[in-house]
Formats: sequence, structure tokens, C-alpha cells
Amino acid sequence: MKLLSDILNSKNLQTLSFVFFNLSDETESGFNLKVLYKTSKFASIELDRKIVEENNKLLKEYTGLSFELTGESSHRATIDNDMSLDRNSILSLINSKIQQLRFVYTDSDFGRIIINSFFIPRGSIDLNRSYYSVDILNKNITEDYIDNLLSILMSLEDINQLNINFRELQPEFIEGIKRNTQLRINLKWFYNRYYKDFKKINLYKANILENKKENISLSTFSKKFSSGFIERALFYKERILGQEFLFKQLTKETLNKKIAELRKVLDFDQLGTDNSINSKESRNKAIVNLVTISQPDECFSCKNKYKIENRTFKIRDNSRYYLELHHVISFGADKSGDVLENLVKLCPSCHRALTPNRAEESYQKKIITDILNNSSESKKYVSNFVKDSSNIDHLVDFVYSNLK
Repeated sequence: MKLLSDILNSKNLQTLSFVFFNLSDETESGFNLKVLYKTSKFASIELDRKIVEENNKLLKEYTGLSFELTGESSHRATIDNDMSLDRNSILSLINSKIQQLRFVYTDSDFGRIIINSFFIPRGSIDLNRSYYSVDILNKNITEDYIDNLLSILMSLEDINQLNINFRELQPEFIEGIKRNTQLRINLKWFYNRYYKDFKKINLYKANILENKKENISLSTFSKKFSSGFIERALFYKERILGQEFLFKQLTKETLNKKIAELRKVLDFDQLGTDNSINSKESRNKAIVNLVTISQPDECFSCKNKYKIENRTFKIRDNSRYYLELHHVISFGADKSGDVLENLVKLCPSCHRALTPNRAEESYQKKIITDILNNSSESKKYVSNFVKDSSNIDHLVDFVYSNLK
């Protein structure tokens, strides 16, 4: 059994991310983490006691948690809630630790650990649709958890290999069948990059991949969805999450119409772009485009002091004012700062003034203060990195110290 206080004091990203993605049942003294998998016809080896015991050993080594066997192919680790925190508080604190570790790990290593911890333990292989899929545990789903989950995932370099499958727009939901929201990843891409990681966590699943590698190498990632992961994730957060109780109040006929409208908005039934084509550049471009569209055309620093026309100009042949995107926390060239909550629009004057050593310290801190006061999302994001996040001066000092 692992103490919650030890986990929250840990700097081991493998431990923290595993708990964040896999926190399961609540017990009298804490919480369980569960890993369960089944016999597959695609495996070339038997799922016997020996391989299950070896997998349990691997789970212990990877997570640093005390896993034990609880069935023929199920594993459980228990967390002692010595801090008497509720589920949401635990997940929020772990998210803050994960965000802080962006400074410690390279983008590549950070992404690898996140993907491994989320997909490999509980996920399943779908050879027909060329996905590797994992459920988001219903017990953990709140608006804050989804916000934090998406913030973590949106920082990954190969985000367009992901696909979110929310079941509320599918026929089963209309019939009253509740299923978990699911994340999927391109199986061919996943196999090519992460097969060796399977061997560090689950030998049986690694065998399935190895045994069917010829099928995987010939597979094609689904083009069913025309919108990318980021757009679909935001659609889920803004149009689906928390709406279930409203859907239940509708008649089946009205619900059918409502779902048809939402499916049309998201182009569920049309072929789209090839999601297998991806790069860090395309990920960044997608996030930047979303910020450009979703944020109002105003400077998040000086909008309450000056008229926008006195701080910038209109773009030629366009009615919009020219504004620049600013990373609230500057992670540096070797780190990804392209997280939605970490980007705000600034007028050219405010943006240039935040160049290190260009303007007076007091003036730069005033700009940062205004940004945090005008953007609740950015303030919340910065709070992940500061111990006393209730003190605005501490938040400002942290952002200032990281200007690059």
C-alpha cells in the first residue's frame, strides 16, 4: 500500500500519471488502481499464471506502486488516503504535479510516459478499425478533470494520432445504454513507436501486437472523422460534458433530432482528412488556430485601459485587429508551451514589453498581473506551478522569472 502523501510528494512522472489516468474504486481507507485484461484469440501464447505474475512484477517496477494479483488476469494497487482528500482534490493535485514536471522532462519523454500510462494498462486492441482504445473512467469525469486531461494530452507532439469517442451521440445512448467515453490512438503508429514499451508493462499485450504485426503494418487509420482531436475534444467539453441530465429530459424523438444536429456539426458521417499525417508543427498550428478563433480580439493585458485602435492596427482587407499570441509561461525552445490555457492575445506593445530586460521589471509585472486577472484559464494554469496559488504576487513572480 502506498501513502497518498508520498505520491503527491513524488517527482516520478510514471507514478503520478498512472494514478491520474487509472484511479478507480474508493475504499474505506483510500482508493484502488485496477488493471484488467482478457484472453485474446490474437495471442500466440497462453495467458497463464506465470505471465500474469510477470506482468504484476512489471507493473510494480513501472509505477512504483504495490500491485497484487486479484484474479486470473487482474491486478490491484491500493492507495492509503492518509490526507483524507476527496477524489477530485486528489486528481487536481496530481494534475498540478504533472504540469510541473513539464520543466523536468523533454517533450518526447513526457509524451511517451503520458501515453504509456494511459493506454497500455487498461487499453484494448482493435485490429478491425486499427485503434488501440482506452476508457476514461466514469468515476473521475468532472469538468475540471476533463479540462486537466485535455490540457495534458494537447501538449503531446503527435496529438492527431488521437481520437475521442464520446458515446452520447451514438444509437446506444438513445436506447439508454451508458458507456464510457473512450480515447483511441492510431494502432499502426502506436505499434511502431511504443511496442518496446508494452514489454515493460504487459507481456501478454506485447505478444498480441507482435503476433499480428503484419496485419498492423497493412492497416489504415480511420478517416471517419473530419475534425481533429483538439476540435473534437473541445466540442465534447463544451457541447456534451454535463449535458446528459438534459438529454434524459427529452423524448426519444426530440433526442434523436438533437443528436442528429450535433453529429452534423461535428461531421460524424463524412470522410475527412488523414489523421495519420501529423507533426509537432501541425499540432501547434491547430492549437494556435483555436486560440485565434475562440479568444476575443482584445489585449488580455491593457484592454481595460486603452481602446484597441490606439494600441494596434487593422489587418489589410480584414476587419480584425492585429494581435499577437503570447505564452503566459515561457517554457523555452525545447519545451512545449502550446497549451490552450497558456496562450493569450496581446497587442504588439504589451507583447514586446515582455521581452526579457526590455521594459522595467515593475512594468512587466504589471502586464503579467493584468493578464492573469483578465484570463481565469491562464491564472488556473499558472496555479499548477506555484505552491501558494492564492497569492497573485507569487503567480506573477513565477511567470516573470520564466520570461524568455
